[in-house]
Amino acid sequence: EAQYVPSYHSVEEFATALRAVGEPMRGKPVSELSVGQMLDGLFAITRDFDMQTQPHLLLLQKTMVMVEGIATQLDPEINMWETAAPFVRAWVRDELGPEAAISDRIRTDTETLLRIPDLIRRIEDRFPPKGGAPEAAPLPKVDLMWQRKRRKRGPGLAGQILTFLAGGAAVIGTHALGWWG
Repeated sequence: EAQYVPSYHSVEEFATALRAVGEPMRGKPVSELSVGQMLDGLFAITRDFDMQTQPHLLLLQKTMVMVEGIATQLDPEINMWETAAPFVRAWVRDELGPEAAISDRIRTDTETLLRIPDLIRRIEDRFPPKGGAPEAAPLPKVDLMWQRKRRKRGPGLAGQILTFLAGGAAVIGTHALGWWG
């Protein structure tokens, strides 16, 4: 569901691999645990299942190493699973439980309701009420005949003279070079 693993890998195999790393540690005191071995197993899973490195998972693993070190110094016989259980249960309830689902649904529905006025405006713009005259089509501005100014057509007298001279020079040049008759 979290899409940590590409779709061509089996979710069941991924879950089994995670259990193989985590379950041997369950219920043991910190003095018998090695977060280093667990991390080695997790990195092997990452490689075997073609997972991309997730920064938040690296931070979680770093935190686990820190917790193991501190717990070992404070009480080597502490059971991390029992100590963390109330916090994990609260997190699961708050993030994945029915209250979280209801909260997510309320948030989503509220966002949907807030979009309704804009949706109605766009529908009304697209489909005007029946019976109303349609808006006039935009027409280009056309000058009336008596308002038109006399426009010059063609290149003008100077342009015509230059064109005639250039053409004459081309004919004389081709004749002088022997290209033409």
